[in-house]
Amino acid sequence: MTIQVFKMYTANAYEGQQAFGSEPHVVVSGISESDKISFGKAVQMGVGADGILLGSKANVFGFALREINMEATNRPSDGETDYVKGFSVSVFRQGTINVLVTKAAAVKGVGANVNTNTGAIEGGAVASGSAACKNVMFLESGAVGDIVKARIDIVL
Repeated sequence: MTIQVFKMYTANAYEGQQAFGSEPHVVVSGISESDKISFGKAVQMGVGADGILLGSKANVFGFALREINMEATNRPSDGETDYVKGFSVSVFRQGTINVLVTKAAAVKGVGANVNTNTGAIEGGAVASGSAACKNVMFLESGAVGDIVKARIDIVL
């Protein structure tokens, strides 16, 4: 008999996963205008009425929310799942979400930075190609590569 190895959803937290299911939060949907948007990446409003683009500015519009009903990108599955161009994207606009720390360590209570092209969330000082987020704050400290909780609030 063939042995199957499941690589999806075996950890405590995942990038783009809502952190606290019982707290108030805001989720909207849109249509991906980017070729690929990975879970947990910062997104911005696109060109079309419901368009969503990968990447962000200082005011993060939202994060690509992890959906457990999404098909794996690769077969056999390596755990990678993405929103692709033309597909509906769930965008987490307000609440607590799990993010992957990149560039430098995250510090609890400090605002995050966002890579304006890739939507990756960064700790530390603002690097070239990044912006200081005005509406995203780390709720936990963590090293590069860690999944930590971050709070996003809607900025008008």
